[in-house]
Amino acid sequence: MIPGREEISNLIVPVCLSSSHAAYGSLRMEPVFMALGQAAGVASYLAVRDQTNVQDVRASAIQKQLRENPLPQREIPRQYSKILPFRG
Repeated sequence: MIPGREEISNLIVPVCLSSSHAAYGSLRMEPVFMALGQAAGVASYLAVRDQTNVQDVRASAIQKQLRENPLPQREIPRQYSKILPFRG
């Protein structure tokens, strides 16, 4: 999702993943892309907040942020509340 520092800095491409052909079948599902986009957004936010390159943002910091706030606005959109198995 984040290219190496020697390739380019401050670029996040959440939809250009490296995987086997079998795994890519699962990766290309819309919910997976949505989660990858959210993780990319969190990484961008942390880089801007800390005034650093995205390559310097620790994966553990992204994971912590996503665990603490798995949903934007901390709530499930009303239209999905009946079909999602958890509550916000």
